[in-house]
Amino acid sequence: MSSITTLPQEILEQIAYTAATDTISGPPSSLPSLLALNHDFHDRLSMSSNPTLYARIFAFKFDTSIAFKRFGVAALTQAVLAIELKRRFTMFKRLRSHNATTDSPFCTTSDTAEMLYYAYLLMLENEGKNQTQLRDYAQIVPWLHDYWFTPNGQSLGVYSLQSNTWPEDHDCNSIAMWLYWFLSRPDQDTDHFTGEELNVLKLYSISAHKFQLSSLDWAEFKPSPCSPTPLGTIKYYSQDIHLALPPCAVPAVMSFLRLVDFASRPAAPNRYKALHDYGNDLEGEWLRCLRLGGSCLIDAAGPAFIPGSLEGAWEGLFTYTEFNAYAALLRGAAPSVLTASLVVKHRQTWILKEHYFVDNGEDETVLPPGDPLHSYLPAEAQLKKEESNLLVLEGGKTYKYVRTALDRARIRDIIVTGRGHSAWGEFDLFGRIRPFDGFVSLSKDYVDGERGRWIYRGFVVGNNLAGRWRDCLSPLEVQGYEGCFSMSRRR
Repeated sequence: MSSITTLPQEILEQIAYTAATDTISGPPSSLPSLLALNHDFHDRLSMSSNPTLYARIFAFKFDTSIAFKRFGVAALTQAVLAIELKRRFTMFKRLRSHNATTDSPFCTTSDTAEMLYYAYLLMLENEGKNQTQLRDYAQIVPWLHDYWFTPNGQSLGVYSLQSNTWPEDHDCNSIAMWLYWFLSRPDQDTDHFTGEELNVLKLYSISAHKFQLSSLDWAEFKPSPCSPTPLGTIKYYSQDIHLALPPCAVPAVMSFLRLVDFASRPAAPNRYKALHDYGNDLEGEWLRCLRLGGSCLIDAAGPAFIPGSLEGAWEGLFTYTEFNAYAALLRGAAPSVLTASLVVKHRQTWILKEHYFVDNGEDETVLPPGDPLHSYLPAEAQLKKEESNLLVLEGGKTYKYVRTALDRARIRDIIVTGRGHSAWGEFDLFGRIRPFDGFVSLSKDYVDGERGRWIYRGFVVGNNLAGRWRDCLSPLEVQGYEGCFSMSRRR
């Protein structure tokens, strides 16, 4: 034993590191045995005495480049990463044990909320490793299926279907729906299907009068200071991070239409893997959570919408239900009216262009906000396209929007134009991005004029754009006729 105890520190650390990193998935389970060999090894390899070792193990098992970009090198010390390593695998063990899935009727404990927030933030930093830990070691996919789609699942989704009541819309359900979108794969996870997936997701997706797209009023282009924003706080990388709880409607829409699409046509190889995003693609989601949560981290970040996120070709689905059935829902009908209704789907293709109003230091005013049912553009505004610019004529003034902005920090407003087609015909698209949270609003005008104007509202989530459309005939102050849509970048 004396020869072992005299091993140089760097060699002992390398032995410990090699033993701890024999596989990416799972905790460094070989380390406890090594530390238990003798007091000397424990003193030299324990987390308190050797955070460098555990920081190296953390970097092997988890994605780090996005975290360093967002938090900074100074904040993510070796000691912080060592603590984070232990905290994450503690969370994963709870997930593996199916804790908080069915033992109580409501998911309200701070421990469960913290567990779900952790998984959500891991996916916002995902470059492959984080997802592997959550799917392969933490077994989060069966956890989510039990949570959402079993009769005693804690979401009460299936229970609500069976009792003909509306499902819950609380914090944990919102985060759990985002995680379901991020981590489930319809072509790989069929073993976990219960048959209730489409009905539960249908309620959250189509019931616009019950489940909002945004935590802010969609009619406000400039949210008022008193706009209610639910907050969540989590200890992450040893910091208290304040985040807004993103509503569950958008991930529900994406998940619902993904399953509808999967059920209607064979899946191409890697088709559903391609729909998902890595953390760099989700920068806008991270910024939106911070901005709505009032986090001090936003001081060093940019706007919630990443310029260029909408530029290009998109393809996807939009759905609608029988009008009388939807009208009955708005009058207070029970959820069974919706679950029994046929949902019709159509494919559509969009080609979109972004136009930027740039602050050139000349104290120019931004185009004032207009009618929300006109995608926040003033009703009398005229859009005049030039070769490389878009001119907006309104109130005797001309506002110049350019196609390229060299300094994104100077962008003050974004207008989107485009065109598209579906089985219903060709249409033009125009709209505006709400600066505060990146909320997208696009008006859809059919060229033949017979199908009227519809407004599409939602968020860009990585390489996806999803939300709901609404009729423009219903006054703003009343609930309108709505359906859902989901688009992905054309591959």
